[in-house]
Amino acid sequence: MKGIQTQKGFTLIELIIVIVIIALLAAVGIPRFTDLSEGAKKATAQALAQNLNSAHSINYSASLMPDPFVTVKNISDCKDSGILLEDGIPNGFKVGEKPIPNTAPWITDCNICLVSDSSCTTILATFTGRYVQR
Repeated sequence: MKGIQTQKGFTLIELIIVIVIIALLAAVGIPRFTDLSEGAKKATAQALAQNLNSAHSINYSASLMPDPFVTVKNISDCKDSGILLEDGIPNGFKVGEKPIPNTAPWITDCNICLVSDSSCTTILATFTGRYVQR
């Protein structure tokens, strides 16, 4: 008399179904993750641009009304903006500039600064840089 055989392991069809389900979940999840990553990078760049804009304004204002307790940094272009921040420009970002067309000759110390990704292919945010040169 033969006893009832017990099944050990999974059948091929069960394994294929599990693999297909995992592939479908990955196909849906990966694009959403990359969209979140790009959104986070853009938000970080915008926050960086706002911080640099504030730092430029404070530095420029301090240069107009000298105070012995405030150190004014010399800024010659947007690339120097990192010295205004305690930790500098974060990894993965670069700061460049785009000159403002000279429609007003009295504006000589201002440029539009650009925050881009490290490959400089995508401009993520902008701010206005005011220079202090002594």
